[in-house]
Amino acid sequence: MDVTIGLNDGAIVGEKGYLGSISLCNAFRNRGHNLQVVSPVDIHIENNTVTARKIYRSYGASGKFQLEDGKVPLSGDVFFVYGLGENNGPRTTSSFMSSLYPLENQFRKVLNSAEATSYEEKGKQNRFFMENGLPSIPTFDVKSSSDLVNLLSSYEGIIAKPNVGFMGKGVRYITDIKSAKSIEDFHNYTFQTCVHADEERRYMFLDNKLIIRRALKRPGNPGEESYGRMDLIEGYPQEEETSRKIIEKIGMFFGSVDFRGDPGKRSYLLEVNGSGTGVEYDDEKLTNCYNVSGLVVKAVEKKMSE
Repeated sequence: MDVTIGLNDGAIVGEKGYLGSISLCNAFRNRGHNLQVVSPVDIHIENNTVTARKIYRSYGASGKFQLEDGKVPLSGDVFFVYGLGENNGPRTTSSFMSSLYPLENQFRKVLNSAEATSYEEKGKQNRFFMENGLPSIPTFDVKSSSDLVNLLSSYEGIIAKPNVGFMGKGVRYITDIKSAKSIEDFHNYTFQTCVHADEERRYMFLDNKLIIRRALKRPGNPGEESYGRMDLIEGYPQEEETSRKIIEKIGMFFGSVDFRGDPGKRSYLLEVNGSGTGVEYDDEKLTNCYNVSGLVVKAVEKKMSE
């Protein structure tokens, strides 16, 4: 197959923290597929055609990428969405997500589809949760610092999340007038109550099959949490059922659903991820806790043969 993967440019230039991107590229290459890589920041529409300013090829287990061409209309069998350009800001992400719709006319398959990927935007996610009566974290319509200040009269603190997340970066904890007035671009954030928890649970799906259940420790103060130890778990039936319904309704080929809170009392939907799901997880004590890149490639092959 002719496969194009959308990767954040941090992965292409070799920044740390992108082992999953390298693993996925190697898995496609090792299965004999013709692979090229593009960054969302380099994708634009020219003469009604989605074009890449730069195209790269990956080579070797080290995951290095070599610039091959530029200003080329994109086409092929599969466009696999694995980065949204979040590290380049909301404008890049929004433009890239919009380009996925016309891109579906240039590839046999876009995975995840443009519509499924659109649910990675927090506002659309939360509207979906509310419309379907799902146990989401209370979310507020905030358009000004005065709105935030008014909320603080009823809540200890408010979490401000970028509308499209990126490894927990950019999350802010609003606790007083000063921090409320520090935010200017309100349209780029989603505002929620803070659910204090030191653990997040994730249910990962591939082609409608639940393949990973895991719990991740998140130590630290609200808005300043770090990533800690990860453990594979049996999961909880209610969370699993809710996750499955969400993935099926949204139509994500590869995606995950995260929860916070006490599953024995009340757990809350934290978010849905497609591109941010990640094919592998490593930590210092448990090297390669899981790596599903090979499973993803085989599932893509199966999807294309249907």
